[in-house]
Amino acid sequence: ITELPLAGPLVGGEVVVGVQSGQPVQLPYSGGGSAATDTRITLISGASVIAYKVLTTDASGQAIHASSGQQAHANRVVGIAINSANAGDLVVAQTEGVVENAGWSWTPGALLYLGLDGAIVTAPVGAFYQTVGFAKTPTQIIVRLGRAILRN
Repeated sequence: ITELPLAGPLVGGEVVVGVQSGQPVQLPYSGGGSAATDTRITLISGASVIAYKVLTTDASGQAIHASSGQQAHANRVVGIAINSANAGDLVVAQTEGVVENAGWSWTPGALLYLGLDGAIVTAPVGAFYQTVGFAKTPTQIIVRLGRAILRN
């Protein structure tokens, strides 16, 4: 396996949210979540985005579903969508902390990974694997974005 470098250093709660002129763009944001450690960012959606799917950004910095089937998305995950959005609308991404969805039924303590087309899965699939967090309860996950590892 090959570990990929991060897009840029994360300092003082900054979150990489895109690339501008070939450089990582970082946006600090604090608060608005359900716990003191929750962090959220607001992005413009570059395509239809579904709530509770994993997001990355396209070349223009707009939010799209991340996919472990696309190596270009490795280490470009920005968080989990809190709301659905159409292209051009605002989408909120949870970058750290607790996300709750009554439709989930996770096993508490299970590691969670990025899957295909923004899915959150319990076993790695695709060209690389990257943890997005772990299950706190059947309906809650704690977002903790890991580094991408290429699959050989």
